Amino acid sequence: MPVNGYTVGRDVTITLAAQGGTSIVIASSQVTQFDAKPAKKEDWSRPLNLPPMPIYIPDGWTGTVTVDRQDDTLDAFQASLEANFWAGGNTPSGTILETITESNGSVTQWQYNNAMFWVADPGRFQADGKVSQTLDFCSGTRVRIT
Repeated sequence: MPVNGYTVGRDVTITLAAQGGTSIVIASSQVTQFDAKPAKKEDWSRPLNLPPMPIYIPDGWTGTVTVDRQDDTLDAFQASLEANFWAGGNTPSGTILETITESNGSVTQWQYNNAMFWVADPGRFQADGKVSQTLDFCSGTRVRIT
């Protein structure tokens, strides 16, 4: 639902499919912030008789998902990641599907592949205040689906 032709936060839906079939089911009403940034490796070509030339090499994506805590979904997920690791289990990657309703009514979807997740902040409990939690991720690629 764009506002005056501009994309706003309400225009995006985030769907997470976690590692190893471990499901992270986060209601879209819980997601309060989604942030993704492309990462890069930087290098330079330094010809003897020319100015230096920068080289950017794509190096995946990093980001965060912030949710308002309604249950133990993220706490249980992090506990399962740790238990699996200490039991010697493999932790395969997952995916993130980002669906954006564009200002013209069309829908754009981006998929973050080979995503790894980690609960960066399980939240701060305080009187008379909601608890927000942060899930960090890194991903190998971001590809356009539609």
